[in-house]
Amino acid sequence: MIRQVLRFIAVSLALMVVLVTTVQAQETPLSASTLWLTPILDQQATLGLAVEAVLTSASGDPLADMTLSAYVDGELRAFVLTDDNGHALIALGGRIRAGSHTIRVDFAGTSDYQAVSRQTTVSLAEAIPQLDVREAQINPPRLVIHPAAAVPVGRSIVVDIQISNALGRALGNLPLVVYVDGVQVRRARTDEDGLASIGLGNEYSVGTHDVQVDFIGTEAYEPVSATRSVVINPIELTIQTIPPLPNMPFSFNGSLLETDTDGVVRTYVSQPGTYPLVALPIENNQVDGSTRAEFQRWSDSVFTDEREVELTSNEVLQAGYTVEHLISMTFNDLDNQPVQEDRVDTITLRSSAGDHLTFEDGQTRWLQATRINRRREGLEATTIQYSVEEVIVDGSNVVNRYQQRFYINPNDVWEIQLLLYHAVIQARDALFNFPVGTGINVTLPSGETIYYPYNADNRLEIGPMGRGTYQLQVVGAAGMASVTPTALTRNQVVDLKVLTVVDMAVGVVAGLVVGFGLLFYGRPFLLKLPLRIASSQARRLQARRKLS
Repeated sequence: MIRQVLRFIAVSLALMVVLVTTVQAQETPLSASTLWLTPILDQQATLGLAVEAVLTSASGDPLADMTLSAYVDGELRAFVLTDDNGHALIALGGRIRAGSHTIRVDFAGTSDYQAVSRQTTVSLAEAIPQLDVREAQINPPRLVIHPAAAVPVGRSIVVDIQISNALGRALGNLPLVVYVDGVQVRRARTDEDGLASIGLGNEYSVGTHDVQVDFIGTEAYEPVSATRSVVINPIELTIQTIPPLPNMPFSFNGSLLETDTDGVVRTYVSQPGTYPLVALPIENNQVDGSTRAEFQRWSDSVFTDEREVELTSNEVLQAGYTVEHLISMTFNDLDNQPVQEDRVDTITLRSSAGDHLTFEDGQTRWLQATRINRRREGLEATTIQYSVEEVIVDGSNVVNRYQQRFYINPNDVWEIQLLLYHAVIQARDALFNFPVGTGINVTLPSGETIYYPYNADNRLEIGPMGRGTYQLQVVGAAGMASVTPTALTRNQVVDLKVLTVVDMAVGVVAGLVVGFGLLFYGRPFLLKLPLRIASSQARRLQARRKLS
């Protein structure tokens, strides 16, 4: 029994030793820290005697929000915290006599970093009696007016102010007095972050104004002042033509304005208000030799060229114009050979704006190139597309509808391809296939009839002719030459058959032969009937002669 107890005690002790060893092995050793000091001597008494400390880990990483204690000749002078970069500017106060002094800064360490201490020596040529910094509060504080962006006239000026001590610590609930051009306009206090955002009003004229902010001081902090210039700009009105058009005239508040090469013009006013604005017409709406423009609307849903515009801040106003360009047309057949313009009766176009336009020739003319639409972001010049609906040649449409499409550019020449074909026409005898006639009467789809004589080969070659149905009739043939309809939808050879007199005579003879053949077929005695009649008449004649 005693042996078992001793064994249990031995095992328990071994387990305890192992557990303690494991825990000790798991404990993380403290990281080393490094402290650097740089003495600062400001004889102007802004800081007095100070020291800049830098606290980092052994690997060089900054240690932020760590407490440092500063001593001068063994006397505690300040407690400070390091910033995000591990830096601390430590003011050591006044009433420091001339001579050599030892400055020591201690870092007490944390659960992660070892404590560290460093000291340095500084010599003062003269005493610093005038500073009395309490609890490391440095006098005077730092007062900063953050730059205010330039604002248009009539807009309130807002300045942002920040106040802190020399260590960068925010100073809250401090009184501030604000002056503009030497006149007091506001009083305010900083918030807990040492900030104050102060509106100064909107009654200031165009130009540069001086803003001065005074901190009147407290028991702990000396007074301080800062100034900053604020620029008040005139209100800018920007007029932009849609699409961009140069040299477009406008009248604004009685002044003549004209757009630049980008279709933009800018003007300025020194006071908010309502001003007259007019989009002036130009002679014949002609911008240049190939472009015409006509005012349509403003971007703010005003549709008259004369209007008023209210300006309280910078404004961008768009003026929408419909634009026309000069275009002309040429016509080619399927072999890309030019087609005389006088052969074209009419041209009909359909635009993407829904318009139908019909012309009698392809001469140069003005066509609308854009239309103005309003989008969420402003006006937009939408390009108009034109489709060729019809080209009438000889009474027939010689294009496939809407297959050929065009956009309009200045001085455009549209090449329109026409469905024109060639035909070879020949007329021959229906039975014996010899050429007949002297020519062909061709009745066009328009109803006009034209006589075309044969060439030397007794044929007729016509074309290019518009696709369509033609009526053909042979001229100069002895016989029956009927009208033959022919659909011309490709290059083709047309054979016309004519029933001539020869054919008709042959038909009559053939008919007689067939008729008689049918009559005597199976009745051969009929063939002897004439002989019998002749023999009977001869006998009668002989009998009469004998009687006489």
